[in-house]
Amino acid sequence: MNINQLRRRLKYWQAMFGLTAWKISVSYVDLKEFQKEINDLAYGDIQYDDIQRVAKIRIVHPKYADQFIDPLPKPNPEETIVHELLHLVTDPIVKKMGSDAHEQLINLLTKILTDKETT
Repeated sequence: MNINQLRRRLKYWQAMFGLTAWKISVSYVDLKEFQKEINDLAYGDIQYDDIQRVAKIRIVHPKYADQFIDPLPKPNPEETIVHELLHLVTDPIVKKMGSDAHEQLINLLTKILTDKETT
């Protein structure tokens, strides 16, 4: 997915989650620099200011997909967008839950929303 496609998918999900009042940007980042900054293995992150309603999503570029080790699934940029936007949507609701429970909720919602398999 190129950067223009990524931005279109961001706008789609931004509207789906009712976040159109937010100014949200998305960019691809280098894997090594990303891991160094967050000190963890992740596909993306979001930095936001809920007062100003601005956010920046960073996603590890797909060219690094083969560098993620099993059992992690290969990174999917659209799923990462959904995951990071869910932080914005759920943050006011779950501030009291703690970060581990919050992340588990977001992972579950991401899977439900982006699962392309039919049952």
